[in-house]
Formats: sequence, C-alpha cells, structure tokens
Amino acid sequence: MHMPSMNLFSSVRGLFVIIICCQSLCMQYMALAFKLAPQTCPTTTNACNQRHNRDVWSQLASSSQDFFTSARENNNAKAEAIKYAQASNPYALSVVLVRPVLDQNVGAVARAMLNFGLHDLRLVGPRCDHLGEEAMARASGAAGVLQAARVFPTIEEAVKDLHRVFATTARQRDLAQVIVTPRAAAGAAERCRARGQRCGFLFGTEASGLSNEELGLADTLVHIPTNPFFSSLNLAQAVNLIAHELHFGRLEAQSEGSSQEALTSRNDDSLANKDQISTFFHR
Repeated sequence: MHMPSMNLFSSVRGLFVIIICCQSLCMQYMALAFKLAPQTCPTTTNACNQRHNRDVWSQLASSSQDFFTSARENNNAKAEAIKYAQASNPYALSVVLVRPVLDQNVGAVARAMLNFGLHDLRLVGPRCDHLGEEAMARASGAAGVLQAARVFPTIEEAVKDLHRVFATTARQRDLAQVIVTPRAAAGAAERCRARGQRCGFLFGTEASGLSNEELGLADTLVHIPTNPFFSSLNLAQAVNLIAHELHFGRLEAQSEGSSQEALTSRNDDSLANKDQISTFFHR
C-alpha cells in the first residue's frame, strides 16, 4: 500500500544528493578557474597571463614538495617514538586487552601507549581487527604498536612470562587482592621494572570489564577514582590514565635515584613469573 510513497521519497532523496554533489563540483571548478584565469594587468598581454599561470603551478609544486617533506619527517618521528619506547622500557610493561570489541578502541590504546613510552601490546581473544583501517587510523602514528601486538587465546597464556600482574576494575569488589590507586600501582611496577622483572596491566572488554574469575588471576587490583555516579571509562581513556602514571613513575624514579630502593620489599628480588608458579603448583 505504501510502496509508491516510499519510492517517491527515495527518488526525492536521491535527487537532493545529486544536487548537493553537483553544487560541490561546481564550486571546486569555479575556484580552480579563478586561480587559472588571466589576472588584470596594467598591460594585459599573453606574457602576463603565462606568468600568472606559472606562478600558480609553482605554488602547487611547492606545496606538494612541502607535503612529501613533512610526510618523511613524520615517518622518521614515528620510528624515533618506537625506539624511545623500547629504550626507556627495556623490561616491557605490558598492556593486556581482554576480548576488545571495537577496532578504534584498540587503535586509540596503541596511541596512548606510545604517548607514554609503552610498546608491548597483548590481545586476549580479540573480537575486532586490530590491524584494520579503523584501528590504524585511530592509532594516529602508533601503527608499529599494533603491528607488533601479540594475540593469545587465554589470559594465562598472555601473562605467563610476567612476574606481577595488575588488573583494572571500575568497581570496588569484595576480592582477596589488595586494591590500589593507579599511582601506587605505577610505583610498584617501576620497582619491578628496575629489577629487570616484567609487569602487565589487564584491561577488560568495553561492555563489562573483567569478570571476578579473571580478576582472580591478578596479584593486585587497580581502581581509578572517578565520579561515583558516573564511573565508567572508555577503554582507551583507562589505558591512557594508567600509562601516564607509569611514565610519571619512571621519570620520578630517575629523578630520585637510589631513594626508591628504600621502598623495596625484602623478598621482591626473588619473585617468580606466572609460568614458574603454575609449574610449581601442578607438578
């Protein structure tokens, strides 16, 4: 009954789109024609017109050269950013994303990591394409982090070479682990890193975070203080906050030097990694 009106609506909408496209093309054509049009000259001659056209094309060539020079410099900057992250974080502080869903979120996480000198990204059962166009676009120069990311089937596999695992949670939970702030976690992670031990931070899926069982795989829980009535953070925002604290912790440790050793627990140097602990309990 309503098919004719729907067809009419579609036709009108299609015609409107065509008109808008034509208008846009006309404006671009007029702008180009204006640039190439002969300019008023005290002595209007062919030589004047040719000189004007040469000036226009010279400006276009110069702009193209500037563009490619900027692109080369940008690529060099990206390479230097990765080198800096690897040099400043030799005992990699790992970011472990558990079942991420959105390509763009993983891309934004990679950008946040590289901003603060992190480069070891691990994905557990991802539901997205971390090498897709949307992820690469959102990474905005941190494509190297995405390309080097490792994919694991389980959290246990992803963290087995880590000596200490932190897990982020948006809610205060009644669990056995100690719950600390991002700054306190960063301090502990820095002390591990300084001793050549590896640490990792778990982040849950966008919709529901980490389950209690998954949180149970961590040594320490990290809670980001927020508005109690609006506590949910975007995945990339959470990683950004933690990465900033980790970077700040490294800078602070460098400035304070040996004074950080006073905060080291007596048995910290003998920590076993997760794989060694699992082997001990299952032998």
